Amino acid sequence: ELLLTLALGQVLSLLICGIGLTSKYLADDYHANTPVFQSFLNYILLFLVYTTTLAVRQ
Repeated sequence: ELLLTLALGQVLSLLICGIGLTSKYLADDYHANTPVFQSFLNYILLFLVYTTTLAVRQ
């Protein structure tokens, strides 16, 4: 169970890193500045991962 928790944390970290890289790409190449939407994506990812984890445990 500990390994699963660590793996989910690492997956979530990679997804958040990907969102950061995407936001830099959008800002540099397309001059799109959408910080609220990008923060919203982070919270959606957190919701999906932790809600799924809680649902599986019960």
